[in-house]
Amino acid sequence: MLQQLQQLQIRDQPPARNTEGLSPLSLPGNMIRSEVAGFVFVVIVGSLLHFTYEASGNLWWIGTFSAMNESVWEHLKLAFWPALTWSLIQRAQLPERAHNFWPAKALALTLMPVLIAVGYYSYTAALGRHVLVIDLMLFCGAVAIGQSAAIRVRKIELQGTASTVIAKFVIALEALAFSVLGFFPPNLPIFVQGAT
Repeated sequence: MLQQLQQLQIRDQPPARNTEGLSPLSLPGNMIRSEVAGFVFVVIVGSLLHFTYEASGNLWWIGTFSAMNESVWEHLKLAFWPALTWSLIQRAQLPERAHNFWPAKALALTLMPVLIAVGYYSYTAALGRHVLVIDLMLFCGAVAIGQSAAIRVRKIELQGTASTVIAKFVIALEALAFSVLGFFPPNLPIFVQGAT
């Protein structure tokens, strides 16, 4: 009887996951902890980047990744660049074939600025003005949603390398846009200084 009970217990347990050769960041619990640490990193570094351009004496290369003025566009960089930096830190700690890493990060890096912009224009349209506390909550919320989305994508099955190639292209395009458009802004409301 005892032998039959032990066999039932063994059958009811989920199959052991082969973790040999995996980085600690590849394991589900550690992946979540890493994304939570990324949230903290992005919020702190993003907040500091709000002031670095002016503090540097308006050095152009600092303006590439810092807010150069009070336009909505410049504030989007405050989420993008720290999140990209954290992604590169994470990637360096993962094995060569990290499951869905770049598609997950492409989604997060796209989602954060989009949520900030949509949220900002939505609430300012409703209130008729901007409120700093709401801006800060919106920034933190967008980063949290982006990090959460990255976790979800890392857990799904994507086949082939096309998704990774597309993801890297999207991230490169975003990095190019955030690097250049602050210096050569199109005539669009999102680039208007003093909008926030």
